[in-house]
Amino acid sequence: MKRCGGAAIDLFVGRKTRIHKDLDIAVFWEDRNLIVEMMLNSGCECFRLVVVE
Repeated sequence: MKRCGGAAIDLFVGRKTRIHKDLDIAVFWEDRNLIVEMMLNSGCECFRLVVVE
């Protein structure tokens, strides 16, 4: 089972369900280290998705 939340739910139901204070992004696996480094250098907080099966 795959789950998603945040803005994905809003897109699915066609309306904003709450105020979002974060930004969910997807990047190519090979670009991840560069993207995380750029975000950290610009003051962002980064969290890693952990998949539990």
